[in-house]
Amino acid sequence: MASVKGRFYASHFLSRRRFGKATVIAAAAGAAAAVSSFLPCQQAWFGLFGGKAAAELRVPAPELIGSALRGDGPPPGKRSSAWEVLDVSQLPGRTALVTGANSGIGYHTAMALAYGGARVLLACRDKERGEKAKLEMQAALKEAGRANPDFEVVQLDLASLSSVRDFANSFKAQGRPLHLLCLNAGVMAIPAYTTSADGFEMQFATNHLGHFALTRALMDTLVASAPARVVTLASEAHRAPDKALSLDLPPSAGDYSDWSAYQQSKLANVLFSSELSRRLKALKGGEGVTSNAVHPGVISTPLGRQQFLKGRALLGLLQDRSEVQGAATSVYCLTAQAMDGVTGGYFRDCSQGEPSTHAADTEAAKRLWEVSERLLAEKGFFS
Repeated sequence: MASVKGRFYASHFLSRRRFGKATVIAAAAGAAAAVSSFLPCQQAWFGLFGGKAAAELRVPAPELIGSALRGDGPPPGKRSSAWEVLDVSQLPGRTALVTGANSGIGYHTAMALAYGGARVLLACRDKERGEKAKLEMQAALKEAGRANPDFEVVQLDLASLSSVRDFANSFKAQGRPLHLLCLNAGVMAIPAYTTSADGFEMQFATNHLGHFALTRALMDTLVASAPARVVTLASEAHRAPDKALSLDLPPSAGDYSDWSAYQQSKLANVLFSSELSRRLKALKGGEGVTSNAVHPGVISTPLGRQQFLKGRALLGLLQDRSEVQGAATSVYCLTAQAMDGVTGGYFRDCSQGEPSTHAADTEAAKRLWEVSERLLAEKGFFS
């Protein structure tokens, strides 16, 4: 049986221009995942078209909430759902911001945090979709006995630095605290070279630079709200580049490759998370804020909505967990008491692992931060 890493590499590192023999190999490597008993057939079908199976919209029985943390069930791991690793003890009165919260992993992360009593801001590019997701979550939580889940939909387009700046300025002007920041939104393997509102390659702009700008603008708020936690959604795809992160940022049209750009953006996510941890430690009061990167697993979510049908079908076939399971490591890092004070790590399957050699390069992380700040300054973000 192929390893999890093998299935992941097969699904994520294939270019759409390399289908054929490689596709057959990938399909064989992922066959076990496609027929795995823990994923009903409906999960693969709904994942293919970016929907959510009805079972995933329901909150489980109360005795299952946090069961992996209490020892009432299997320990936190690959098969855990977000509910099983949810620690509600520290959530009442806390404010959380989840980007890309209207679908996929962000949806389940946000719903779990609200169940625990946190006020959750659903940061979405499309506010109408955010409101629809909010109504779904409220209905599911009320059915589970949570009468007044606290959600707020906010418009935030990570591919627009002016949108990020406007949101951050508005949030800070209200004097609100921020205890949990989940940098979840993203795009994956956009087939054709596309640029953001600011002229940056879209995957770099959305997956890294937008989140960098948001965090940079809210750092003082996080420090003032400590204890606080920042979780950045990365991916095992960060291991694919065979060389260090290119400082020729962002990628240009001439050398664009859909999967390569995605892999580089995920490497940037891990480097950013570790450098954020380092800088927080050096900042007065910053030791109360932790920063960790997570790999959610191989999940067919709306993240791959830009892929052609054959690419999405392959991702659906190779997925190794459901969306609510994909949210588990994020929820664990955001809520578990065992994560108090833990910072600068790379987590997968609710446990700390080792990032790639390039992702562990502290000098590269520092340079990425400096380049990112320069790009923001050139666009007038700090003015």
